[in-house]
Amino acid sequence: MKGKRHKRSRTRVKEREKRAAEHVQAQQEPTAARRRVQELVLVREVIDPAFLAEEPSLSQSQWVQYGYMSALERTELFCRTYLEIYRRHYARYRDCITADEQFPVDPELFRNEPSEINSLWHARQHADAIGMRYDMFLEAVMGWATNTKGRKHFPRPNQLYGAKQVELALDQWKRQKDIIPRLFAEDWDDRFFQQNTNFDPPRRQALKMELGMLKRSSSPVSVLASLMGPKDALSERDARNMFRDRPELVDEAVRGLWAPWKVRTGTTFEPYRPPCLGLRHDVAAAPCSQCTFSLLCEKTRAATDKLLHAKTGSSNPLADKKRELARIRQKRKRDKDQATLVEDSLMLEAG
Repeated sequence: MKGKRHKRSRTRVKEREKRAAEHVQAQQEPTAARRRVQELVLVREVIDPAFLAEEPSLSQSQWVQYGYMSALERTELFCRTYLEIYRRHYARYRDCITADEQFPVDPELFRNEPSEINSLWHARQHADAIGMRYDMFLEAVMGWATNTKGRKHFPRPNQLYGAKQVELALDQWKRQKDIIPRLFAEDWDDRFFQQNTNFDPPRRQALKMELGMLKRSSSPVSVLASLMGPKDALSERDARNMFRDRPELVDEAVRGLWAPWKVRTGTTFEPYRPPCLGLRHDVAAAPCSQCTFSLLCEKTRAATDKLLHAKTGSSNPLADKKRELARIRQKRKRDKDQATLVEDSLMLEAG
């Protein structure tokens, strides 16, 4: 039995390494469209289809900073952030010297077990449903678990989305979302800033949030000057188009401009694609039915189906695997029942 366990363990390690290598290869595809399809093949081999079906709704509620990231990219970020905050809590409550040696998960998502990947994916979805930044969500749920009386271990990925934890995170976000997260921070994707001439949905949403703050501010000139200068998110031309009825506001903001916090050199960007593109089987239902990318989504899904079938012999390998495991369990049960009947018959004959 011990030999079989070691063999299964070695097999699982090889499977994880193979998935991680395939992920690296997918990231090297020359276009965003091809990268997305290769990415979806890996995702659909591992992630519960029920989780994938939730992504279109989550793409509308996620924290605005993640708007240019695919569902997989967001889960990778969540995984790395979980490891960082796990170590932070370990250092604070257990041992600061060995904190960096703790590896509750591998920072490379696909090097983890499928069950852990699914748990991280599902935990990330809870944060996206709230619209919360991942570091804040994880600090909240890890903090709740760490401070729970009698708890001896820090939460594993499947322990990050208990009802009480999520409720606590939601309450904290309601109190802090308007005062803590900074829009257009230096680590945001370059496509959020004025070098990108397209007003993609994520960029448009971030600007809408910032302009909402401007309307509520007692110093709108300062807010606009920050948006045009240090944040580098809005050009003077676009600002004048937005405030045609208030040219004096733009004039004052221009006079008070500072240099950008970060100099961004990118001038060409790949076309925007929704984070959920290709993840949902049925694009006829809401919210997909109103999406302008629905046709591209269907084509992406079809391309993924084709590659999945070529690779695994199925366009739905997880479902087929579940059916095969159920068939094996049923066969084992029938064999066991048959053996019991034979044994009972022999005992009767002997009696």
